[in-house]
Amino acid sequence: MKLLSEIKWNDVKYNFKNSMKNEVKEEFEFEIDPEIIKFYEESFKYKRERRKERKKKLSKSELKPMTGEQLNLFTQESSTNAPLEMVGKEREEELKLMYGDKAKVIQYLETTLQMIHDKNYDIYLPKYWPSFPLRIKFN
Repeated sequence: MKLLSEIKWNDVKYNFKNSMKNEVKEEFEFEIDPEIIKFYEESFKYKRERRKERKKKLSKSELKPMTGEQLNLFTQESSTNAPLEMVGKEREEELKLMYGDKAKVIQYLETTLQMIHDKNYDIYLPKYWPSFPLRIKFN
């Protein structure tokens, strides 16, 4: 990749032709100011240095991969304390709002599915499977 200073900008003139529907042609000429070129060069060098520093920091810091158990956010610590409010009261009201008379049936089905899931989770103890984005960017 060439730096902007390596290109002879002062010798180059840009011509842009713009044709309209009524066939009128206009030409625009401009020259790039040397101060702008200097600014772009400095910012490009600064970005390059920042990338190098970031790579050095990443290589110096000891990044240890975490195990699936450390990443699992779904585990909860058990408590022997009594609940502060009625368990599921808000959920019952929410279900009544959404499903009306059939709220109890829906709640029973949801509870059954959750219990089956919890039972299988306890039996098989699945490992945490990370979710990666589709567009992975490696810097």
